[in-house]
Amino acid sequence: MKFQRGYTLVEVLQVFIIMLVIAGIPGWIWNIVKVVSAISDPITGLFILRVAGIFVPPLGAIVGYF
Repeated sequence: MKFQRGYTLVEVLQVFIIMLVIAGIPGWIWNIVKVVSAISDPITGLFILRVAGIFVPPLGAIVGYF
């Protein structure tokens, strides 16, 4: 048992979470850019989600890609 090869579930989840964070950062930044560029447009539901996404990064990352 000393020479087993492979990865544990914890290691796989850590890599998965790191990949999600790395993929989410550009979406969150794009969300902020889109809020700034749409500041003079009428207020819509998507605009409200974008503003909320600034303070809730997972939401901002998803909405930033739209």
